[in-house]
Amino acid sequence: MARSFDSPVRVIARLLPEHPRGVGASAAAERGRERDRVVAIDAVRGAAMLFVGISHTRYYVGADHGFALLLRWIGYLAAPAFLLVSGIACGYQFSKSTSRETVARIIDRGLFVLVVGHLLVCASLWYEVTGNVFQHIVITDTIGLCICLSPLVRHLSARRLITEGLALFLVTCLVASSWEPSSPPGKLIGALLFSIDGDDLRARGWVTPTLAYFAFFLIGMGIGRLIGDRSVDEKARAPALANRLLVVGTIAAGVGVFVNVLGHLAKPAMLHAIAAGEQWVGVLSTFTDARQQMPPTPAYALFYCGISMAVLGGLMWMLPREPARLLTGPVQVAAVIGRASFISYVCVQWLVDFMPRWVGLDAFLTPSTALLYLGLVMVVVFLIAGVWDRRRGNRYLTFGLSSTS
Repeated sequence: MARSFDSPVRVIARLLPEHPRGVGASAAAERGRERDRVVAIDAVRGAAMLFVGISHTRYYVGADHGFALLLRWIGYLAAPAFLLVSGIACGYQFSKSTSRETVARIIDRGLFVLVVGHLLVCASLWYEVTGNVFQHIVITDTIGLCICLSPLVRHLSARRLITEGLALFLVTCLVASSWEPSSPPGKLIGALLFSIDGDDLRARGWVTPTLAYFAFFLIGMGIGRLIGDRSVDEKARAPALANRLLVVGTIAAGVGVFVNVLGHLAKPAMLHAIAAGEQWVGVLSTFTDARQQMPPTPAYALFYCGISMAVLGGLMWMLPREPARLLTGPVQVAAVIGRASFISYVCVQWLVDFMPRWVGLDAFLTPSTALLYLGLVMVVVFLIAGVWDRRRGNRYLTFGLSSTS
């Protein structure tokens, strides 16, 4: 069985040179950045890839199947976790350096994700949508844009980044829940920035809630700065920060559940008030729905971002204490996938969204076999990510605009 996996892995390995591009200071800087990586951040980012696969696998179960709804709600964790952790990684880098070289490297990486990521992800939708598949706006576009914009706020403190992220998210929620654009320019702005549903735009291309996701990214940058600053006093600050993230994340997720349950119990009264012309009640009803992703609601953000934050804090607290291998094994697997998050996401996208339709496997995927197929996909993703990580393949995710890339 092992030899069946060795062959494709070795083929991929041959395509990647053994030694990184460049010598001297560039190579040393690359190795230094790899040593500075935080396992907990990589593990959460890798876990997000699994939830991406869960979210996309639901398309093969059937829209009317109750199991598809369960997969959809579980998969909702992917987007906020990925945006939050991407911001954390970016803020962590800026906590180490805000130099011109660091800015150039981050913008270079963001442009690569924005351009090449768009082409690779959209191309995988060939069998899923009609018309021009490249006209869609996918989540890698939003992430690439966020990364490119991050240098503009690199000098802000952690507290200010988190505060402004929270404020931006609340504003986007108010606009998205109360604004009904009627003009073509308004519909375009509403769809591109807030993911306000416009039937004509939805028919021609997908959109993401750009501003709300940027708010998640800003909050993540603030957390990343806090994690980077822990090196000032490793023994005292790291456990305290881990505990804080765990507690705050758990409380946020719990509040999200409470608000959702409260909104569900009050729904009949809210519907009656809406029918009587109380528009603010409609906004309140939307805010309490944790299952609404497009556009995201406060309950949705509290629940899913809270889970991501709590898991990160738990891992940061657990890993330095050398827990049992039963716990560290899955964390290390997730970290390998997380260190190669871009190539891992592209692999999940192609193996889940494209491959079954291309080979006709989608006709045989049922609720049970779909999860089995997802398990096989994640094994392949792990093998590819492992080779990519060992050969330091991330150095290729660049246009070469940075002298240190």
